[in-house]
Amino acid sequence: MTTPLTSIKNPALEYLKSHSSTKDFHIQTIGQFFTYLKDSILSLFNSDHKFTHLGSKSISEFNLEHIKTDLVAFLQNPSLNNPANKDKADALQYSFNYLQNQSSTTPNLYDVYRSGNIEPNELISQLINYGNKLHQRKLAIEETQYSQSVIEILKEVNKCLEKLPKPSPHTQSLITRISKITNK
Repeated sequence: MTTPLTSIKNPALEYLKSHSSTKDFHIQTIGQFFTYLKDSILSLFNSDHKFTHLGSKSISEFNLEHIKTDLVAFLQNPSLNNPANKDKADALQYSFNYLQNQSSTTPNLYDVYRSGNIEPNELISQLINYGNKLHQRKLAIEETQYSQSVIEILKEVNKCLEKLPKPSPHTQSLITRISKITNK
């Protein structure tokens, strides 16, 4: 015979869930909070710390993995820029452009990335900027260790952009920009 689980009201847990400094962490247990706290303290002394709550990845690895996932999911959406779906409710028109006003911005390798907070054009532009700085040798040494991941993401993004139906001149320009980086 199974024993039913009863929810115990834990005032400390309820406080952590509702406090402004911790409510965004989706804390389910006190142990989870202490794991997060331990990871945060260790990361102060080691920028390559592998966070338990990020799937044993560093912040940089976690961010790049999720940036790739978000971009590929967006680019492979069958309704994206599809003329056959233009009159349907789920039609999605998006203009791909390199953002000149962000020419110095690279992907955030230090703060945890939150899916959906950054537009696809911004993410692609940041990856292109990273690639350009890599080839110009303008990245800090600790940033260069992620170069292979960024190049692989750009290759995947380029493949997806090339498969879009009737790419615009702006999209073609983006494809060319990415190809210059990935073919070096």
